[in-house]
Amino acid sequence: MPIRFKVDESGRYFVSHYEGSIEDAELVPSYSAFFSRPEYLPGLHELADFSGADLSGVTIIGIRMFASWARAFYKKHGLQNVKLAAYFPRGGNVEAIIYDVWSIDSAEHLRLFKDRDEAIRWSAAEDGT
Repeated sequence: MPIRFKVDESGRYFVSHYEGSIEDAELVPSYSAFFSRPEYLPGLHELADFSGADLSGVTIIGIRMFASWARAFYKKHGLQNVKLAAYFPRGGNVEAIIYDVWSIDSAEHLRLFKDRDEAIRWSAAEDGT
């Protein structure tokens, strides 16, 4: 599976590691499966690692559908201010910017990073920034 998930040892965030070619059809089922596992606790922040991803198979329609699903998930669980650190070491963050626009009324707070250590620090910080 091209999207792997792991809760960090700190228990403050999880890492979604995107690997290889990613398609629209993988987004919702991958996250839905992870969010239903016992190690996921609603409200964990996310470090999305796109360092090994080919996002050419992700379309605007797919991003919109995923953002709608995420918004509904957060609303159902009463979540607010969930941080999403998107790690793009080579740039190429157009997809993240589009996602941010589509999820404007979501609980997610997106920041883009080229430095993984900075993304980790921000994801693990308890201050909500």
